[in-house]
Amino acid sequence: VGSSAFAKCSRLEAITLPDSLREIGSKTFEGCIKLKQLTIPNSVHKINYNAFSDCISLESITLPYSLQEIGSDAFARCAKLKSLILPNTLREIHCGAFSSCSSLESITLPDSLREIGFNAFSGCTKLKKLSIPSSLEKIGDDPFEQCNALTEIYLRVKKPLDISLNTFQAVNKNICVLYVPKGSKVAYEGSNWKVFKKIVEVDN
Repeated sequence: VGSSAFAKCSRLEAITLPDSLREIGSKTFEGCIKLKQLTIPNSVHKINYNAFSDCISLESITLPYSLQEIGSDAFARCAKLKSLILPNTLREIHCGAFSSCSSLESITLPDSLREIGFNAFSGCTKLKKLSIPSSLEKIGDDPFEQCNALTEIYLRVKKPLDISLNTFQAVNKNICVLYVPKGSKVAYEGSNWKVFKKIVEVDN
């Protein structure tokens, strides 16, 4: 589907995408304010930037098991999106991909994920629980800033990833519990993750 193909189609409520589709172009459904739900076929491997941004009525989306990359601001400001299942083929979530999804409450990042871009989930003010996989290699700047409802973060990574002091800006570090792999607590306490006052070891 080409760039901006259905952008700002303000009456579009549903659409069926063909199984032959491999990529969703930039701004394809941007501003489709009545689009409520969508299933993306298993042929799609990339969703480009701003593809679904400002789809303010979008409540659920089924992402394909072929998906490898989610572009910048792809689902930004989808204010009614409550839950999200990311497929185990996903490798990269680019900057701002789910920023200001203010109804999103929980997310499990897949074991295939290697990189989270800056501001990827910033402003997800209802996000309560987060699980970070052992496959993750890089976290960009401020990906979880203003996620001030976070109370649980599960880290599967034994060696602490580099983060900035603003990665979890506005998250209450006195309340939010950081669960880390057994034997790694000392390493986390000696890194920038030490801003979390409750670091608990758990079995993987």
